[in-house]
Amino acid sequence: MKILHTADWHLGKIFKNFSLIEDQKQVLEQLINLVSYLNPDVVIIAGDLYDKATPPAQAIQLLNDTLAKLIIELKIPVIAIAGNHDQAEKIDYCSTILQQQGLYIFGSLPEKIPQIVLRDAYGEVFFYPFPFLTPEEMQYWIDTHTADKRNIQTFQEVFDYFIEQVKKIHPEGKRSVLIAHPFVSGGSESESERDLVVGGSGVVEARSLAFFDYVALGHLHQPQQFLGGKVCYAGSLLKYSFSEVKHTKGVIVVEMDTQGNLQTEHIALKPLRNVQLVEGVIENDTFRLHGEEAAIGQNDLLRVKLLNDQPVANAMAIVQRKYKYAAALEWNWQPPESYRWHKAQPQSVKKVDTIQLFESFFAEMQTQTLTDQQKNILQKLIQDLATELP
Repeated sequence: MKILHTADWHLGKIFKNFSLIEDQKQVLEQLINLVSYLNPDVVIIAGDLYDKATPPAQAIQLLNDTLAKLIIELKIPVIAIAGNHDQAEKIDYCSTILQQQGLYIFGSLPEKIPQIVLRDAYGEVFFYPFPFLTPEEMQYWIDTHTADKRNIQTFQEVFDYFIEQVKKIHPEGKRSVLIAHPFVSGGSESESERDLVVGGSGVVEARSLAFFDYVALGHLHQPQQFLGGKVCYAGSLLKYSFSEVKHTKGVIVVEMDTQGNLQTEHIALKPLRNVQLVEGVIENDTFRLHGEEAAIGQNDLLRVKLLNDQPVANAMAIVQRKYKYAAALEWNWQPPESYRWHKAQPQSVKKVDTIQLFESFFAEMQTQTLTDQQKNILQKLIQDLATELP
């Protein structure tokens, strides 16, 4: 059986005030073309379809369009689950009806453990989608749908219980695939993943998943594998933080033979624009990049480290005149000890031009400059405050 495994689309993602919806449209078009070319038996989406529990309309439409092309046009079954960024009720909407079209989508765990059976030339493969559940949600499911007496406190216990139920219904000798959204112990994290819990109770051991022939995971954004490739994270669709600059984003294609033996291949997808870390200086009110400028696209999302030995007013605005999608600034310059705010004297603070200071702060935080109208409003506010102060 040929499986295309993807995860962590995060549709509707805002990257440092910049929408990525066009980037996501472009990369999903690549994914659709890849599916058309490879003709897999099934596409798996292992959670975090959306970036927010309440996604924007554009993100909902993009998911709808993508799934329609996969299922209706290409006639490829899709199995998808909710991740920790998704709202279960939104993912569950019309899910029972959609199964008739080949879309098996699970926002929450139904009353009976879901079991999807697909066939290839070798026979049946049993898929077990396990949408993201907290220990509290798993406990509620147990109390509501079973007579079992359990006290679920950790994500490991969540998975142990689910797998225990799967073993009760799985036919002996048949191939099996788990689709889930945990944090596997030893996995490599990045900045854009939302912590499942504080502390160690969110971790699941890879060896506890060994019952399955293949485990298709979402949550961690870097492609990685455990148990000799039996347990895999596909990684996110795009780079969603500056900690992911060295990641190669894409999908995993899995070939499973009659015995459940696997061949896996990571296939890269090319983004509309890159996410990069760069260095440079501001001279004569102009930003100059250090290094090879040809390697930096005009539309790339950049974190810029300024190498100036003195602070520069309106630094973000100056950088953005050349690279409009510069999204974050990092300063090489450190103020002398006597200038630091916690030791500054009142008279030195009064020497600072308040409007200029706020302009610089606003540009860094909002990645845009104040308009003339905003400057006038700010000036009036400062004047009003000055008259009220003793």
